[in-house]
Amino acid sequence: MRLITALFAACFLLPLSMLAGSLGYSVTTLSGTALTQGTSNGALTKALYNFPTSCALDTTGNLYVADAKNNIIRKITPTGTVTTLAGNPGVAGSNDGTGSNATFNTPYSVACDLAGNIFVADFGNSTIRKITPLGVVTTLAGSPGVTGSSDGLGSAARFNYPFALTLDSQGNIYVADTYNCTIRKVTPSGLVSTLAGLANTAGAVDAFSTQARFDRPSGIAVDSSGNLYVADTGNNTIRKIDTTLQVTTLAGLAESSGYSDGTTSAARFNYPFGLAVDSASSVYVCDTSNNCIRKISPSGVVTTACGLSQGSSDGVGTSGTFYNPYGLCVDNLGNLYVADAYNNLIRKCTPPAALVLQPVISLSSSSASISVGSQETFSVLNLGLATYTYQWYFNNQLITGATQASYTLSSSSVANSGNYSVVVSNSSQSYTSLSQALTVSVFVNPGRLVNLSVLSMDGPGSQLMTIGFVTGGSNTTGSQQLLVRGMGPSLTNFGVPSALQDPVLNVF
Repeated sequence: MRLITALFAACFLLPLSMLAGSLGYSVTTLSGTALTQGTSNGALTKALYNFPTSCALDTTGNLYVADAKNNIIRKITPTGTVTTLAGNPGVAGSNDGTGSNATFNTPYSVACDLAGNIFVADFGNSTIRKITPLGVVTTLAGSPGVTGSSDGLGSAARFNYPFALTLDSQGNIYVADTYNCTIRKVTPSGLVSTLAGLANTAGAVDAFSTQARFDRPSGIAVDSSGNLYVADTGNNTIRKIDTTLQVTTLAGLAESSGYSDGTTSAARFNYPFGLAVDSASSVYVCDTSNNCIRKISPSGVVTTACGLSQGSSDGVGTSGTFYNPYGLCVDNLGNLYVADAYNNLIRKCTPPAALVLQPVISLSSSSASISVGSQETFSVLNLGLATYTYQWYFNNQLITGATQASYTLSSSSVANSGNYSVVVSNSSQSYTSLSQALTVSVFVNPGRLVNLSVLSMDGPGSQLMTIGFVTGGSNTTGSQQLLVRGMGPSLTNFGVPSALQDPVLNVF
């Protein structure tokens, strides 16, 4: 318990110079009242918590919260109602039973399986508990109040104050067995084995399985491929255990605390706890003593999603603040739910919408070549959830007022021929599309009246003259031949040849 007390106490404010690098996640308060303890249920804003440390989502959108110091597991429905699923508020114990007849002892972590069962790392009891959707609580593995490191089935196994757990798609449970400095596996039937690390042996060694070393791991998550990610809290690193049980360091530098975004070992954390993994294998970290949420790409690039100073303010990016966030989960839209422990709050962090790297322009017509007077609409499709802004450009020059997702030329002219592009932005990102070329041509139809100004090619001296009707096939401006028959009995009376090259056409 000495370690946990020391870790919980670590908290500080960071200078404004360190606030760069936010991805612009929008932080809002989902439930609870800041710095107010309680056990009240009901509407989101009326519910109260006492040191919430973990949260998990089931397949139907219910959010479960490990309300650690209240010794209960809470449920938040998608419609916003908070109830107590299991446990007796304020009563520590190890009783199995239904609802409030069951008791817990500082439950720190929750996770859900595909059938809606909830599993609990019951820290104070050194056990792993199971709760059915109806609130029936049983002890799956470990013996209440008895610490140790033994592998085995059910109550024959021993844990040493496990802080976190997660589940894979087959229902296997992976446990960060904090004070044993190991990672354990519990099958659905309760069979416990040690996957990585050596009991009671702290260290920072990357190696295979039990040859690896951890220092008080306190967070764990699994991706869709079965890779495990571990918040190695005492080492201030994020570790990865692949499916062959090879342990590597994904980000951070062992025994080097601090705050720094960067790639792999260039990044710094300050007592990281809760972890979550999204469908793209990005890892989210409760960087607890930095009061922020970090994001790690699959290649190990660390950025700050939101937070970075102590407080309870809602806001975007670093203007949203936390007070020792301990646990989080992520939904299939990329929204994060955070157990903001010292604030006694449940927070929601909405990501900035993902932009297509190069937004693609589509045309309303089937061709990028149209005739004078035609209408053409340029549109751009972007993926994501946030609000976008748009600015269209013609030949790299801003088009005043063209600030919607589409831009329309209502009556085109030859002067509208050129390249069109659009810049799409949201609160944190801006991308420019590839250019879309458009050609606007004059097509002269048989019998159409035109004002044709041509230079006389014969007769004494050149002169500019205007003549009448045009017949023949459709022609365009440029180096094409146009047959001209005039209004009088003989075109040669006007000194104009019957075949002209490159006429100047003004259509009216």
